[in-house]
Amino acid sequence: MTALAAAENPHLVASDAEVLRPGPSYMVDTLRLLKGEHPAVELVLILGTDAAAEIGSWKSAAELRSLARVAVAARPGGPETDLPEALEIPGPTLDLSATRIRERVRSGLSVRHLVASGVADYICKRRLYS
Repeated sequence: MTALAAAENPHLVASDAEVLRPGPSYMVDTLRLLKGEHPAVELVLILGTDAAAEIGSWKSAAELRSLARVAVAARPGGPETDLPEALEIPGPTLDLSATRIRERVRSGLSVRHLVASGVADYICKRRLYS
């Protein structure tokens, strides 16, 4: 589904590095890999405020922040973050999560306005979350 969503934007590329890696998957490992493959590219890790509030507890958090800029998108009712170096992503906030998407599908509600059209089609055709 990530590949389907990324396919709709020429500036995005989906990576399957985390699912192909054996054992636990840590963001710092993924960023090391991506930085090694694309040394001239500035990586930006986009997080919701809920994840950004926990980033200090992540494996090798200081290194993680040296490998990528952190951008934080607010969620309504989300926690405040204390990441002075983080980019704030301006714009309207949207109370959106994978859990909410699955709940809407289970309830028979559309998710077309919440996910990329290719993803919505994929969910519908495979009757996911129903």
